[in-house]
Amino acid sequence: MKKIENILKQFLLKLLLKTGSSKSSNSTTLNNINFKYLKIKILLIRLNRIGDALVTTPLIKVLKNNLDCEIEVLSDSKNHFIFENNPYVDRTIIFEKGLGGILRIRKYINESKFDFIVDTHDDVSTTVSYIVAMSKSQFKFGLKKSNEIIFTNTVARLDAKNHHVVKRILKLSELFGIKPNFGNCNTAYFPTDKSIEYVQEYLSGNFTEKRFLFGINISAGSSARFWGVERFQKLLDLISDKDTNIVIISPPQDRSLAENISLGKYPVFSEKEFDKAAALISQLDLLFTPDTSLVHIASAFNVPVFGLYVKYKTDGVIWYPYKSKYDAVITEEPNFDNLNFEQVQYKFMTFFESVFNDFENKNYEK
Repeated sequence: MKKIENILKQFLLKLLLKTGSSKSSNSTTLNNINFKYLKIKILLIRLNRIGDALVTTPLIKVLKNNLDCEIEVLSDSKNHFIFENNPYVDRTIIFEKGLGGILRIRKYINESKFDFIVDTHDDVSTTVSYIVAMSKSQFKFGLKKSNEIIFTNTVARLDAKNHHVVKRILKLSELFGIKPNFGNCNTAYFPTDKSIEYVQEYLSGNFTEKRFLFGINISAGSSARFWGVERFQKLLDLISDKDTNIVIISPPQDRSLAENISLGKYPVFSEKEFDKAAALISQLDLLFTPDTSLVHIASAFNVPVFGLYVKYKTDGVIWYPYKSKYDAVITEEPNFDNLNFEQVQYKFMTFFESVFNDFENKNYEK
């Protein structure tokens, strides 16, 4: 059934791209707009997962800091909370899937009279294409992709082989007359005070001394990116003699795996609320993790990251932490089954020692 639905979606998208052009004289009038003296209303569309939302946050901040604008974000049920506590977002709308959801959001968009609709997706989304094409906003912005006909204005998409996804999305700011400073941008997340307080109590309750705090996240939402109990245990043994506080991180569904790795020697942080996990990441001095959204949380707080990545049948740049110091081991196989501990050990320890020495030197200077 799902396969038939996808085939139908692709057919309808092709039909839309043949008949639903939004190209108009608008594409030549942007040069006549002085954005500095306009108060504008912008709808950014960012569906999909948590990581997709996080890599969009640098664009949001750049727009808010450079324009007199109201920003609303059309989000997904899986990622809306990334935007809801963000001071640069005025309102978050959660998209309801299905034809009914598309019709309801079209009605909302047209009644809200957005000046600009921006598709922030780096790839082509059938659903987003429908939403953009069916809306009545004067300006519809997007990256130059195979669905460019539905936009009034596009900007060239940077090559995915050489440019981080954050940079690719930030290019959209050029349509508003803003030249982004890639070096000064970063992902952003804002844990609630309640979650920060919870994490501080958790840490003080589990560690009697304030030392270098090393977090090991074992989960990435897929069994293909689980490195294995024994390998994680070897990693713990490798640094057991270091002057380090260690916490093992997992979602509730993987708690038993985390406890098998810990064997009661290290605390397990396993919370349902993403906000609490993000608050914990903000307190770390180093994060070890497979490729997952926590990478971008670490970047938001400049926490160094050592990552394990699957780069299977793709030549695109990995989604490494945009701002944090990092290193990674990458496999071109579809999972971590053959990523042995020995392949990770030397590279990780070199990185660990570098980050640990930075921490010691910083504390010495204090």
